[in-house]
Amino acid sequence: MTPLQSDSLFWKEAFRIPSYTVGANGRIKFYFICNFLFDIASTHASHLHWGFDDMRKNNQYWVLSRFHVKMLKYPVMQEMIHLETWPKGIDRLFALRDYRINNSAGDIICLATSAWLIVDAGTGKPLRISDFRELFDFNPEKYSILEVPEKLPPVTNPDYQIPIRVSFSDLDINKHVNSGRYLEWIQDCYDEEFYVKKNIREFQVNFLSETRFGQTVILSRMKHINLTDCHYFEGIKEKDKSASFRARILWDDLINIT
Repeated sequence: MTPLQSDSLFWKEAFRIPSYTVGANGRIKFYFICNFLFDIASTHASHLHWGFDDMRKNNQYWVLSRFHVKMLKYPVMQEMIHLETWPKGIDRLFALRDYRINNSAGDIICLATSAWLIVDAGTGKPLRISDFRELFDFNPEKYSILEVPEKLPPVTNPDYQIPIRVSFSDLDINKHVNSGRYLEWIQDCYDEEFYVKKNIREFQVNFLSETRFGQTVILSRMKHINLTDCHYFEGIKEKDKSASFRARILWDDLINIT
């Protein structure tokens, strides 16, 4: 990625869509879009001296707790896109961050918001954001999605289940399952023909507890009661039955978001 702006609390980067991120429908896979957003957040945090190495000095680290994405259009291979991110103040224990992606024509193709926790590496417990107010006392009028990502319900009547054993390729630098891997697990719950017709219009996820190497997660899917193209997901750790994450996907016809 190429930084375009690095002198303020608004950070921009330009990025050309590589071939390995594109699926059979000719468009970028959704989880790669999310990975780009996670990456630009990390880059910007480091620039502001809130990054991984900065936090580690105080035995702390960032945890993505909630994430909400709206897709308006999916870019194609080799298309240039422009990503932007900025901190958006605090809400209770959450540090908020928004994102926006534009194409070369200046059209908005993606809007997203996220809620992060600062965690004590020794105890694994979230720290009070109020203790870090000097970092987050910033509330710009600009936003992508106004609402804080919501709390999602458990899956109570699954129509699909699969066990997933956490392997080395799933782990991040903190030795937990990488946020993007959960999204890949979810997208793999659909067959190839489904993606010929559909793509994700809106996605929300709550990350509830850390998942580590060798653990088995039972991934469950449930249809929305009223909406045909909406599903809920939940990952339950097999050993202690605790929830690892919950998610909700709203699908749309491929033609409507390309």
